Amino acid sequence: MKGELDEAVAKIGFSNLAILRPASLNGPRENRRVVEEISVPILSMLTRFTMKNYRPISGETVAEAMITGALNRNKNKTIWEGAEVFNLAAEKL
Repeated sequence: MKGELDEAVAKIGFSNLAILRPASLNGPRENRRVVEEISVPILSMLTRFTMKNYRPISGETVAEAMITGALNRNKNKTIWEGAEVFNLAAEKL
């Protein structure tokens, strides 16, 4: 479904399009999610050196990446996966 939605949005013809596909979001939640409370620390440790596309990411980092993607026009790239979202957030405006 994600791929279909991405294609439909791309067909709209925005002058700038940035689609982010982060891994698991970590950080405080209104509702308790026991599975995430267990899996996120484990994933954080396992993905430091390998499988970086699955590294948990904070909502703040995703927001930074969204702002960078929205303000920097990049005609060659519209989709950022997992670890690329960290890189996009780190870019200077």
